[in-house]
Amino acid sequence: MVQKSARKKTGSRLSLKPALEAEYVREQLEASLPRVPEQLIEDVVKTGEPSRLRKVSDALEQISISAGNKAKETLALFQDEGLSAMLVANPKEFARMAKAAMGLPAEAFKVVLHFKDEFSKEPKRITDAIVRIAEATRKDTSQAFNPQGLMFLHNLEPIAEAFSKNPEEVSRAFASIFNTYGAESKYAFWTLIPFAEAFAKNPAKAAETFSEISRLCGRRRKSVMDAAFGLAKFVEGDFTKDFNKLQKLAETAAYSSLIYSLKEAVSQENVDQKGEAAVKGEVRVLLSLLDSPETLIEEYGMGCLPDYRDKWEEGRDLAFSAGITFEDREVFINFAYAKETIGAQKTRAIYREYGIEYFARYSKKELESLYEHIGEKEDNRPLLLIANNKSDRNGGFYGDMVTRSPLTGGGKHNKYNVIIFEAETEGEFYEKARKFGEKYFGISVLIIGGHGRADSIALGPGDSEENKLDLSDIEELKKLHGLFAENPRVILDSCSTGANEKAIGAAISSAWGAYLFAPAVPTYVEEFVLNNDGSISGVLYAEGGRKFLRGKEMPGKQ
Repeated sequence: MVQKSARKKTGSRLSLKPALEAEYVREQLEASLPRVPEQLIEDVVKTGEPSRLRKVSDALEQISISAGNKAKETLALFQDEGLSAMLVANPKEFARMAKAAMGLPAEAFKVVLHFKDEFSKEPKRITDAIVRIAEATRKDTSQAFNPQGLMFLHNLEPIAEAFSKNPEEVSRAFASIFNTYGAESKYAFWTLIPFAEAFAKNPAKAAETFSEISRLCGRRRKSVMDAAFGLAKFVEGDFTKDFNKLQKLAETAAYSSLIYSLKEAVSQENVDQKGEAAVKGEVRVLLSLLDSPETLIEEYGMGCLPDYRDKWEEGRDLAFSAGITFEDREVFINFAYAKETIGAQKTRAIYREYGIEYFARYSKKELESLYEHIGEKEDNRPLLLIANNKSDRNGGFYGDMVTRSPLTGGGKHNKYNVIIFEAETEGEFYEKARKFGEKYFGISVLIIGGHGRADSIALGPGDSEENKLDLSDIEELKKLHGLFAENPRVILDSCSTGANEKAIGAAISSAWGAYLFAPAVPTYVEEFVLNNDGSISGVLYAEGGRKFLRGKEMPGKQ
């Protein structure tokens, strides 16, 4: 027994770690990778463990795959002695981060480098947090790992400190915001900048508030984010210390234009004109309206929406039964208006046929007429097709029913078969224009309502090209030419779209061979000018209207 034990002990002393040569390590690591930093090779050699070489090699292979065409510059990060040592000590964790941050592992590693002390102590905990955030943005990892995503932690000390102490809670809050806002996450994170201390104090509460803001504001949530970010520097007191106040502000977006007014107040143009001191006073007055709801509604209420704001839950139930699948309190209030005005059955039918969600833009007479036209009902009058947007940032389109009333009245004002639809995307616009243009044998007059610029008409929110008609769509617009009756008229209720012969208005006129009216400046339609038979002969804008025929500006006043 003694002899066997001694032999075992002796054999153990002879099992020394095989030495690792730098050239051998380099050869193994660079077999299928770009040039590996000398620091990384040196740190692997220091371990003296062939098994560690294999683990590091596997991790680097995953990193290279995740980085794609940026593999060389990503591997170059490990020239940093600290980052290199962390990889060699924790190859599995780096491979996990790289796989989760597909396309941008370098940015994930920069986060690790920023929190190197925390990572060195608890590598799995920090890795889990980074992976959680990356996986929440699987469709667009750049939302997490860019200067407006997780990377802005580096510049916000309160949030960075909160992350270092409690990466689980902070990463769950970040993931929640990403899951809620998707491609618009960057706007939410900009808004977090002035609220950094409030976020650090209670990340879970912040995430809950941002989710509630999304539910409240729906399509207006970007406007709310922009306004909150812009006004922070002008707010005195504790506004940015309390997410409840931000949520209270967001609630007003469902029935008032207060958010838009705040955004205008803090615009650089307004600051340049009035000075920061005056703008601070203006913002203070606007925010004080949150505690004076009657004054707020009187001055900034959008159409009749304030009258139905307490019935939004009824509207929500009706909207969901009609087929709505998203949260947007303004839309729910509109459904509540429609339910009381024309009943639930007609409301559902109109939404499904015409895509209308903002019912309070239209009179009872207009809605009843639309309902009567559902199905195969014929109408031989010239077709007046009205295409309205689903992105009304200031509530301006709620007042259009008064301007339209001469077109939808009786007697000589019954010239047209008036059909109205709403579209959020250019695809929806094309589809519905074809549907009704073909059903009623040609469009005599087309009115397009949407917030405009010289180069585009916004149909939906955000910056997506799909959500607007712009100069890149001319070939698609030309395909609608056959839908128009002889000598058609097109009217743009869209600011600045008639700025000149290179603007979107002139381009549409050329595409359709139409006589087109458009505003040259930010303004609105004040009146439709009618002939004796009730047909439209012109449009009177509050200011700056222009006329085009086949893309060329026509002389004379409207």
